[in-house]
Amino acid sequence: MDHPFSSAYNISKAGLNRFVGCIQQEVNGTDIQLFAVHPGSVGGTQLADINYVTKPYVREQAPEVAKFIGGVLKSTLVCHTRLPAWTCVFLASGKVVVSMKSLIQAAAMKGRYINATQDQNAILERIKEVEENDMYVLRLKEFSTGQDPSYRTPPKHM
Repeated sequence: MDHPFSSAYNISKAGLNRFVGCIQQEVNGTDIQLFAVHPGSVGGTQLADINYVTKPYVREQAPEVAKFIGGVLKSTLVCHTRLPAWTCVFLASGKVVVSMKSLIQAAAMKGRYINATQDQNAILERIKEVEENDMYVLRLKEFSTGQDPSYRTPPKHM
């Protein structure tokens, strides 16, 4: 999600998500499984301390920015620290019983973004839809122009 003053944070998270997907492709065929886990908005951490998340010059020169960020953090850091921990246990467990009819491995989500605040069983129940629609990955999706992919010369108006 886009928030003011969060560009560096968002860029780093996007890079980590792509990194996990790329490395997973490199280790496919092994027992290594990578997941880009979003822990949720975990409270009770250093992130709740405005002095930790903002530089002194920001607090001095733009106190309204620090106040804004502090307000956002206070209203959003609501998840318990156990949430991401149990999500990792879930992912590492190997197999998860989803229903009496199916046994789906959490590994089906390897290389993908995992949001600890979502019901992982519910997502695994829809794993085919996740795979078919390339969900829980960071991708740019473009319209198909119908052109031959080998077409590389610039359009005439350029």
